[in-house]
Amino acid sequence: MKKIFILLVIAFLLTDVVAQTDTTWLLKSVEVTSSRLNRYAIGQTQIDFDSATISRFQNQTVADLIGQMTPLSIKTYGAGLATIAMRGTSASHTALLWNGFDIRPSMSGNADLSILPNAFEKMNVKNGGCS
Repeated sequence: MKKIFILLVIAFLLTDVVAQTDTTWLLKSVEVTSSRLNRYAIGQTQIDFDSATISRFQNQTVADLIGQMTPLSIKTYGAGLATIAMRGTSASHTALLWNGFDIRPSMSGNADLSILPNAFEKMNVKNGGCS
């Protein structure tokens, strides 16, 4: 009787061990990224400047490069201040980004392009709707 009881307990434990299945699955990792600066809307354009174009304006400012190589309007106020104005906006509505960070002064919000030296490897200008 004792042997039957032990055999029943062992059989009961073995069925539980055998019946268990592993429900843990290893999944491949997924990386979801989004960059709102790369999305384009209707009418939005991007003008890219490579190192050859930038080197032609080596001793000039970013205002000179953008003023001569794009159809955008650069407003120059004497020898000190140069601001960019796109269609329908003022200089305070134009973002000036360096590696994704806005570098406009927080007090005025106007980007002064005459103080920026032309020392970039690549640069692009995005204009149009939703830019």
